[in-house]
Amino acid sequence: MRHQSDVLIGLDAGSAAVVAAAFDRAGRQIAHAAIANPASLIEDGGVEQDLGATWQASVRTLRLLAEQVPDLARRTAALALTGQADGTWLVDEDGDPVAPALLGSDRRSAALVARWRSSAIGPALEALTGSRVTAGTQSAQLAWLIEQRPTVVVQAASVLHAKDWLYLCCTGKHATEMSQAVPAWGDFRTGTYDDEVRRLIGLEELAPLLPELVDGTRHHAQLRDAAAAATGLWSGTPVVLGPVDVIAAALASGLYGAGPALGCTLLGPDGAHLRLHHEPVSIRLPEQHAGGTVPFVAPGMWASHVAHPAAASNLDWLLGLCEELLAEAGLIGIARAELIGMLDRKAAQAEPGAVLFHPFLAESGSRGPSLGAAGCGQLHGLSARTTFRDLSRAGYEGLGFAARDAYAALDHRPQEIRLAGELARRATCGQVLGACVGAPVRRVDRAQPALAGAALVASVALGQYAGIEQALAEWVEPWLGVAEKVDPALEVLYDRLFEVYRLAQGQGAAIERALTAATG
Repeated sequence: MRHQSDVLIGLDAGSAAVVAAAFDRAGRQIAHAAIANPASLIEDGGVEQDLGATWQASVRTLRLLAEQVPDLARRTAALALTGQADGTWLVDEDGDPVAPALLGSDRRSAALVARWRSSAIGPALEALTGSRVTAGTQSAQLAWLIEQRPTVVVQAASVLHAKDWLYLCCTGKHATEMSQAVPAWGDFRTGTYDDEVRRLIGLEELAPLLPELVDGTRHHAQLRDAAAAATGLWSGTPVVLGPVDVIAAALASGLYGAGPALGCTLLGPDGAHLRLHHEPVSIRLPEQHAGGTVPFVAPGMWASHVAHPAAASNLDWLLGLCEELLAEAGLIGIARAELIGMLDRKAAQAEPGAVLFHPFLAESGSRGPSLGAAGCGQLHGLSARTTFRDLSRAGYEGLGFAARDAYAALDHRPQEIRLAGELARRATCGQVLGACVGAPVRRVDRAQPALAGAALVASVALGQYAGIEQALAEWVEPWLGVAEKVDPALEVLYDRLFEVYRLAQGQGAAIERALTAATG
């Protein structure tokens, strides 16, 4: 016999798709569904997403989930929301969009950010917010909109992020939470808005656009009638505004509760690397890194993170070469999962360090395109002896060196790394990353860690647990693999090669600029 309210739904508004997953009250994933929601690329460096299309994709995803989970509407205890980082989603007083959303990968405010950084504004903002100002930061995008499209801002009543938009559609309430609001508009020490941020960038009059700050672990609203009719869920279902996807995924990966020696690496299409603090510590990031320090979902905790494109998308180029070659040879019918498995096995068989792949980061510190999107990357050490398996392994080693570089930027040498995301399931990735960083890797067996983290927050908001720490035994620990020991010989080799990687990092951006200038 099924019990009422025994399911928690996580809903993630990503930059390419909307994904939903259903969990039981002990954190076990029951089903998941996804609907593509691609962004639009604008010639001047813009990356936009339609707000209405995002809501419709969310509706379709939830209805698709209901096809897999019997009696989902009656059984749903709460709907928990998470989503992509950065970006600017503007709505009017009625909650209607006033323009397409600018995503975090939109680069049109880069010149404005460069001006801020070359003056006292940039350092002052970063010291206050705790985060690197990039072209994707909401405050920078809003300032750019005022310069370039002032009539759009005049129509707006609230400036939201992706998951905040879904929360508005579900509940009718204009709100956000600290993991996204603070890097753009607040003081990371207090986790609240700070008027000084707007004063520094000359946007004092825009205070009314900033929505209410809510804490998802202690607050929820109710699904309104119109949203219930659209999604098929019951009106009045609790709706929880969870943290941004990176923080939600880190929560489900066990970043909290394991002590300060832990590191967390998330390798989806993009990469993120995190550490936890028991006090508000300001991290001084090198110029080529995006990230910073934000309040964590647990009280009295802060998470420092570095975000960059060095992840699955940087390996897709090699996978694409395989698929193109097979298609041209007329060899069709080979599933992508089989090709991924083949490349992983080839990488494991290759000689370590035969080729150095450098997936260097976008120049302005913004979350720029990866190799697969824009050709920004380098291979060193190619020779007549180079094999396809060498290239396969070089891809994993490049990501491992990028992870080590990120932890160095965080001033952290982790004693253990929690590895989650798309690449966590690939055996060679974990082995290589552990040796590159010099720490055992413990894989997280979660297909959708960000959704699990959001649902965990909802379970606390509903009073199932007294706090985050009490939820870990059910929501985190059962999904942690055993710690994989580091190969000592491989660690020594990668110690030497990391210095070469650092050298290439210094030259990469200059070479990319020269190539761009030469090719127009």
